[in-house]
Amino acid sequence: KEPSDWSESTNGSSQMDSLSLESTSKEAYFSRHPLKWAGKPHELSPLVCAKYGWTNVECDMLKCSSCQAFLCMSLQLTFDFNKYKERCVELKKALCTAHEKFCFWPDSPCPDRFAMLLVDEPRALLQDFLDRFQSLCQLELQLPSLRPEDMKNMSLTEEKISLLLQLIGEELEHKMEGEKPLMKFAMEILPVHVPACILALCGWTCSAASGSVHLSVITCSRCMRKVGLWGFHQLESAGQELDSCSPSSALPAATERSPLVPTSPRRMLTRSQDTLPPGSEQ
Repeated sequence: KEPSDWSESTNGSSQMDSLSLESTSKEAYFSRHPLKWAGKPHELSPLVCAKYGWTNVECDMLKCSSCQAFLCMSLQLTFDFNKYKERCVELKKALCTAHEKFCFWPDSPCPDRFAMLLVDEPRALLQDFLDRFQSLCQLELQLPSLRPEDMKNMSLTEEKISLLLQLIGEELEHKMEGEKPLMKFAMEILPVHVPACILALCGWTCSAASGSVHLSVITCSRCMRKVGLWGFHQLESAGQELDSCSPSSALPAATERSPLVPTSPRRMLTRSQDTLPPGSEQ
């Protein structure tokens, strides 16, 4: 065999090895999330597609990050539920079969653990939760207003939320021991903490601003789904309603306060229940 042939063979082999490493990279796994994906069932979720190396390039169109094969994921409108389910099963199989002949993804997909929560790493879980909470606090009064019945449906009691807020306060106080003066802003922004805590608990984080457009959008940290908050009853609206009943409401003042830093655990517990009148939306 000519030396040039050996060189080409070696280069080709090393290129394939580097590509196959994608299936063991968690960062690469989460980078292949659809940006133009909507109305797809759970079995065709972004993480399922990313598991087999697919990247979203157009609406309903996937492209393999290795063999460059394309796969149309269109789900035609139909009133026949059985046909819809058949199409979903067909597309799920295609995630494996639509690759080129020698593509490694069908035989070497990403491990299932990439999509799982790190329950055996509590510190990592807590840090991710804190990061999401602080990110959501940036939305201030654009966060949704949650009613007591909403939290009851999620099996979240006042006691559980208070414990979570206490944990957040302790962790952030410990990290910012040299920045005590910032704590004075916390009393006026307490209404923000409850929805930020609950959304962070459910895996949501604040979406990065897109260009010059600043919209209140949250993103799931796992499946990357985006949700606009303008369709929900926001804290800002709740504050305006309270204003009409009580001129001395302190909610609007929070919009001018930055940065948002939770108060101490003791103040969270003592003030979280009397910030809003009983029966009003939180």
